[in-house]
Parts: sequence; C-alpha cells; structure tokens
Amino acid sequence: QEREIDPLELAGRFFCGTEIRQLEAASPGERRRLFFKYWTLKEAYLKAEGSGLGISLGAIDVSDVPDGLPCIPSTPIEDRPRDILVQPIEAPPGYVAAVAAQGPSWNTETRVWRASEFGCF
Repeated sequence: QEREIDPLELAGRFFCGTEIRQLEAASPGERRRLFFKYWTLKEAYLKAEGSGLGISLGAIDVSDVPDGLPCIPSTPIEDRPRDILVQPIEAPPGYVAAVAAQGPSWNTETRVWRASEFGCF
C-alpha cells in the first residue's frame, strides 16, 4: 500500500519558515498544490545554480514567486547573488513544472506540437 505524502511533514524538513506558515494556512488541496510548486521551483533553481543540494532547500524561499512571472527567489544570506530567475510553467493535470535560468527576464510561451506538422507520422 502506497503511503500518502504529508506535505507538512516534508516541508518541516526541507522548507523555510515562511513557506511552512503558508502551507499551514492553506486548505488541504491548496496545501498540496503549494507544496509541489515550492518543491519544483527549488529543484529548478538548484539545477540552474549548479550546486545540487550544496545549498539547503530550506535556505531558498520561493513563497513569493507568482504563478505566471519569472522571479528571483530569496536565497541564503551567505549566498552571493546569482541572478537566477525561476517560474512555474503550465503542466498537464497532475503534474507541476518550473523553469530556471540565469540572465535577463523572459516570457514563457506555451505551444502544442503535433507530429504531423513535422512530417514524422
């Protein structure tokens, strides 16, 4: 039997205080959505930064990252600014996705690709 993920239990181990407080204040459905949003943004940031888990997940605060705009998360006090932006992006139902990159701000655009448009099928 697969055990249900408890967002608050995991958040207590890996998230910063602001993120935990937002999760605690959210309804159960919103809590789950926020948990995966925060986790995915943190993972995207760490991959773009290149340190992997060399920076604690709890040291990066993504609680103020809006759903539709690129934004710089709050990073560790001891961390030097890296100008890495993160943004949630649209994903199929049941999935969460984010993009992170260093450099100037960007705009994301969603496109539907059909194999027939490329002569593949």
